[in-house]
Amino acid sequence: MSQYLQRLNIASVEEVGVDTNMPHYLKRVDVVEVVDKDGNPWEPVPGPDPWDELVVVDKSKSNDGTSANIGDTISFTTATYTGGDADSTIYRYRFQTRASADDGWTNGAWTSYDNTAVTVTHTVADPGQMKFQSQARDPSTDPITQANSFSPTVNVPAPPLVVGTPVASGLPFVGETVTCSQPTVSGGVAPYTYVYIWKVVQAPAEGAWSTGSTVVVPRGVVGNTGFCEVTVEDAAGTTEIVSSNPLGPVEYREFGDISLTVNDLAYDTTLAPALTILMNDPLPAVVSITGDATPTYSWEARNNYPLLVGQQSASTVLTFPQEGAATVTCTIRDPNTEEINTSVVINFFVVDAFD
Repeated sequence: MSQYLQRLNIASVEEVGVDTNMPHYLKRVDVVEVVDKDGNPWEPVPGPDPWDELVVVDKSKSNDGTSANIGDTISFTTATYTGGDADSTIYRYRFQTRASADDGWTNGAWTSYDNTAVTVTHTVADPGQMKFQSQARDPSTDPITQANSFSPTVNVPAPPLVVGTPVASGLPFVGETVTCSQPTVSGGVAPYTYVYIWKVVQAPAEGAWSTGSTVVVPRGVVGNTGFCEVTVEDAAGTTEIVSSNPLGPVEYREFGDISLTVNDLAYDTTLAPALTILMNDPLPAVVSITGDATPTYSWEARNNYPLLVGQQSASTVLTFPQEGAATVTCTIRDPNTEEINTSVVINFFVVDAFD
């Protein structure tokens, strides 16, 4: 039983009835037999010596190599151990995962096993890295003794980043709001970021004119066909660039033909003849356009004539409180037209009473 005898801690050796303290002799004591309190020889229980160090016999294994794809079912084998207190030592395993080599490991839940080589399967769900950890833990010691065994790291590449085609919508006119939808994305590593750039097809070739998913069409792209370019980047830094459907060519809104009625009678804005009207007599005036512009209207008299205007709109009522000649201008304005401003002029001669 020499493999056990050498672990006995002999504190002292002494003669019968004589106190001694001779540590320099302890190492020379030859223990030839160990007996119990009844004088019977002690025989060890077969199996590991409970005083043996808790160590790994067979390491944790990754049975399918060090790479896998999402959706694969891969297997691992638990480690086996020797040593420690067989009655108190517990054996368990778990998975560890992380998104990339720069991140810390996230631990899964422990599962107990019986210190045999157990095959454990796992279905890969996320990209990144994973490994399999086995552990033997003896809580009967102070401090607690434990031995870990890790499988090689398994690398799981992200699936290809696939980006769908975004949709550009809205009317291709100056001043209109156009919108680009968020493209559908799959694969890569979530989350994703999106950058929207609006460009024109014609010269300057694919020149950018605005950013953002929703923009207002500017005057500078008239005559060009526009589209939205979307750059998608995943958390791993992989990028894909896609382009929307075209919109255009971009056009101005138009005033079209302008006509005017005064007191429900058509007025010739080309010749602009003077109309004789009665002082302080409310006079309806209406301006009409045939184009698709949505202008504002501003009525005013020249030379500081004290014109009274019912409302600043296409249809209004004009009142002339003073005798004499009066020239009234209606300014029509839409910044989304090529001209931006246009106007009509009406000449009046105001009398206090008709003869």
